[in-house]
Amino acid sequence: MSFCRIGVAIGMLACAGPAHADDAPRIAGSYEVLICKSACAFGDPATPPALGVVVVFDKPLPGRAIAGIDPYHFGAPGEKVRLCYSGMQSDTARTLAFATKRGVSAWQFDKHQLTFELARSIDAGYEASLSFDGKTVHGTGNSWGAGVAAPGFSPDIIVARRVGPADMSWCAKSTTGFIDPRAADNAAVQRAVREFIASLTPPVRREFLHAAKTDLAMFHFGAGSSVRARYFTSNTAVRRAFCGNNRRAFCNIDAASMIIVEKAWERIHAAGDRAAPAARAKPATAVPARSY
Repeated sequence: MSFCRIGVAIGMLACAGPAHADDAPRIAGSYEVLICKSACAFGDPATPPALGVVVVFDKPLPGRAIAGIDPYHFGAPGEKVRLCYSGMQSDTARTLAFATKRGVSAWQFDKHQLTFELARSIDAGYEASLSFDGKTVHGTGNSWGAGVAAPGFSPDIIVARRVGPADMSWCAKSTTGFIDPRAADNAAVQRAVREFIASLTPPVRREFLHAAKTDLAMFHFGAGSSVRARYFTSNTAVRRAFCGNNRRAFCNIDAASMIIVEKAWERIHAAGDRAAPAARAKPATAVPARSY
């Protein structure tokens, strides 16, 4: 396998050497990643320029999985895609890391260095290199571009940590932070969805019923705010389901709360005009109609 950078616009193909087969099981896993311009660490109060999850596999991904994550991926000849990623950038980010929010990549592991991409287009992209040194995972990243696509960004500092085995669900859809997509099936989250639906006033429920799924962003500051106030201002079971037990770890409560809103929308549409069953727990404060 070769790790390659393609620069179609200038006819360039640059490849690194082969990875060692024995390395794959050792480094396979899911990793949270922070992209910073200066020294940073998990638990820092400030949101870094970019962050996300990188999943390293020990075998090539099937074509249908690649198409589901990155339908526009173009591979180099002989490229073995064994990595996927999903993440976000801040509004002021000066990096191409996670510029495409999600994607796939080949990887190379040589002398304790894992090299892969976190963005790729015809004439620009992002190359990351992580060092596996004992229990810590750290490295650097560089945004690159050809000609007018050259971004002119300074190199990045990358810190990462393993959060579990290789799990493609992290890359199943674009994320806005370290939100475990499996949390939507958690019992506490499902209970929160029922409680949230029970808290809605009839006018707001009708707005949910008449809204398309693509319109759910409208509910971020109204319905979403009530969800965040109830379930994410303290270390509740719902917050832990999405973001783990570490209260100091970064948790994108905006994204997590909107998953609850989306699940509520799905249930309301499934029920139609029928009233939602009352939740046993005390309902959340009702959101005034058109408060978003």
